[in-house]
Amino acid sequence: MIDSLIASLRQTLGRMFGQRGFAVAVVLTLALGVGATSAIFSVVNGVILKPLPYPEPEQVVRLGWQWSAGGGLSALSGIKFEHAREQSQSLSALAVGYRQSTHLEGGDGRTLAGRGQRVSSDWLDVLGYSPTLGRDFDPAMDRPGGDRVVAISQRLWAELFAADHAVIGQELWLDGEAHRVIAVLPSDYQLVDAPDWTDFLVPMQLQADPRDASHNFLAVGRLAGGVGLEQARAELDALATSLAQRYPEAAQRGDLEGGYRLADYREVLIGSRLSRNLWLLMGAVGFVLLIVTSNIASLFLSRMARRRPEIALRSALGAGRGRLLIQLLNESAVLGLIGGVLGLILGIWLVGALVAVGPDLPRAEAIGLDWRVLAFGLGIGVASALAANLGAAWAAARTPPFASLREAGHSGSSPT
Repeated sequence: MIDSLIASLRQTLGRMFGQRGFAVAVVLTLALGVGATSAIFSVVNGVILKPLPYPEPEQVVRLGWQWSAGGGLSALSGIKFEHAREQSQSLSALAVGYRQSTHLEGGDGRTLAGRGQRVSSDWLDVLGYSPTLGRDFDPAMDRPGGDRVVAISQRLWAELFAADHAVIGQELWLDGEAHRVIAVLPSDYQLVDAPDWTDFLVPMQLQADPRDASHNFLAVGRLAGGVGLEQARAELDALATSLAQRYPEAAQRGDLEGGYRLADYREVLIGSRLSRNLWLLMGAVGFVLLIVTSNIASLFLSRMARRRPEIALRSALGAGRGRLLIQLLNESAVLGLIGGVLGLILGIWLVGALVAVGPDLPRAEAIGLDWRVLAFGLGIGVASALAANLGAAWAAARTPPFASLREAGHSGSSPT
């Protein structure tokens, strides 16, 4: 079987070399269709299909406040966050953070501009990370008046501390205030909605005040084992009621109107409108690929008409219909594979152009070539070529050989 396949491949490549114009036309036409389709699929794959880069990402949720029915996800106040963290049983962990841009200075005087976050103590637990060096924050560090400590990224560790493993316990100055380094974050630590704000983490040391009506926190949580999203939402609806009972003065001011809103983290990041638009764009490009396949089918039909005498002769010499069909489709597969590879190369360039000149996309860092895009590009290249040639190859394989030979003889004879 292997020898037969190798011989068939050699015949196919030899025939393609002898008909270079046809092969180039098919490959280039197919590459354009595959390139456009693969580029859009790369965006859909990176933004929508890829799971979040956290352990058990389906358990990661966002918690906010919904002021009215049908309203969007708004931020939480301090008391709303604290109440949910203390009372919820459906969330195994709940944390908040806000971004901070600051001037950083190491113990030896080296300085650097950094962007990080002030976070509550459960932040790394929610996202599923453990420090590479040192230890995580504990609740005592997160209380008002707690120790000034910091967890630093691999970048800060290398640039300010020369990747010294004795960095734990050294001082890092944030805007003139000394903080003790207690941890180095793992190299894969990231925030999917703020990928450039990962230089450091500092305990928030939040002091919830019922008189403070400001809403500044979007919380990130993790569902407890065996708890579904709807079950957690039902519990948080009840917690909104108990919150009003706990803080009647805030309720009287109208600060507690509405209720908690729990949403899948990826749903919040992407949004239903963007997701729908990307799928519509994918469908439109798929329609273009159908047009490309139709054009390639016309090329195959024209070529097959010229090959009828050859196919009839092979059939008359004993080649079965199945063997003829396989040989003809092998040619399609080879052309489709070459077109798919060239299309992927074009698609990579188009993706770079889309990300560079297009609007800001969530999870843009996840857009690129991976095994899904590779399999998709090669698959649609081969499938399109096979589909374009299938009808012509089937008709040629079923044509009675003597009829084709007789027709070829007539067309080649001169009138007497």
